[in-house]
Amino acid sequence: MKCLFFSWLISLVVILAGCKDIGGPEETVVQTSDSLGNSSVVVTVNGQPIDETEIGVFETEFALQGGTKKLPRAKVIAELVNRELLRQVADEQNLADLPNIKAKLRAARRLVLSDAAIDVFLDDAQVSDADIKNEYDARVEAGSRLEIKARHILVKTEDKAAELIIELHNEGDFSKLAKSNSIGPSAVKGGSLGWFNPKKMVKPFAEAVSVLENGKFSEKPVKSRYGWHVILREDQREVAPPSLEKSKDRLAATLRRRMLKNYVLGLKQKAKIEMPKKESGKI
Repeated sequence: MKCLFFSWLISLVVILAGCKDIGGPEETVVQTSDSLGNSSVVVTVNGQPIDETEIGVFETEFALQGGTKKLPRAKVIAELVNRELLRQVADEQNLADLPNIKAKLRAARRLVLSDAAIDVFLDDAQVSDADIKNEYDARVEAGSRLEIKARHILVKTEDKAAELIIELHNEGDFSKLAKSNSIGPSAVKGGSLGWFNPKKMVKPFAEAVSVLENGKFSEKPVKSRYGWHVILREDQREVAPPSLEKSKDRLAATLRRRMLKNYVLGLKQKAKIEMPKKESGKI
């Protein structure tokens, strides 16, 4: 949620300012917090303050936009000065009164305040150890702990797959046939897919490999969106689930998200939401 919010917000600021990084000399910093006598204010621009909180917001925006290195503080301040100068120009030109700008400002306000409401809700959301344990037990019981070790040969046509199955019946070596015929990335490893949970494979492949016995290959070509497979099931094993202790943080976050979803659904049920008849779809 926060990534989406900051990504959208920085894009909006760019639109309103005209560009993301206007550039210009970093010496545009005109007044420091010491001269202002206010430790949170870093600089003023024509009397308008820019404080430490805004610097923190900008740095978070930059990081969420993919910035790999922290920007020098002077560059951050210079960019915020540029934005404030352009904001003042926009005020002088009454750009906030333009219909499209009004809509963007309403959208920005909605995002900022909805994000704040989410933060408050999640800060107050209490997840007990018992809740986490119940969620953990339910997932362990419902989840598949079976992993399968298998190889496959992926080809473009059903006929080619059928030919390979005949070669395998004639004592052909699966690994060598995969290396010389498979168009999949596992060809260099003799078609080896290593250990995997079948649920993470495409459905036709998962269904076919699940019914094979260890040491057996598929008697018929298996079609998926990638092409035609010949599958050799090598082995299987039961994998222990991660410990409750290692799962606690992830499960707590999942439970909080579920609580947030139910909270929003409750708000929606109480609200009066009206849409023109021409609009369709469930909201």
